[in-house]
Amino acid sequence: MCPVHHHARHEGIFDITFDENRATFTRADGVVLGGIDLCVLAPAGCDPLLVPAQKANVEDATKALVKLGFGKRDVARMIAEVGPCASTEALVREALRRVPVSA
Repeated sequence: MCPVHHHARHEGIFDITFDENRATFTRADGVVLGGIDLCVLAPAGCDPLLVPAQKANVEDATKALVKLGFGKRDVARMIAEVGPCASTEALVREALRRVPVSA
């Protein structure tokens, strides 16, 4: 969880509930923001950031961002800042959000 969302959770802006193999994210007003299947997370002893499906997402997102003209080092940094995502599209979108906008 990024620092902003971590802080928001402690401030009571949203909540995370765990049920069996799922984490659900809910705003303080009860609106469900989404959830994640915890079964897709890496088992103990594995790289916690890259399970097989997420590894494919990283490889595909890297290709997409390089095609957009970003250097491989920049892409690696952008993806590392984002962390695991549910899909390639989400990973690319979140990586692009972190690109500084020049005035």
